[in-house]
Amino acid sequence: MAGRVWRKTIAKNELDAHRRDHEVIATRLFGGRTVIHVLADTDPGDGFEPMQGGLEDVYFSTLAGTRRQAA
Repeated sequence: MAGRVWRKTIAKNELDAHRRDHEVIATRLFGGRTVIHVLADTDPGDGFEPMQGGLEDVYFSTLAGTRRQAA
């Protein structure tokens, strides 16, 4: 997961657009704002910051991959 997980804090109404444009693997509410984790091989730009992926990110990225294969 090193170098593949990116984080960004967004307004809740921006979530659908980010899901459409990126592979959002996790969301969490923090201080009234939505924090999203995105899986990408390269910097997705648009204000994302790299982060150290943890066990939760591995789990959610595995689920996302399973959903993609089923679709």
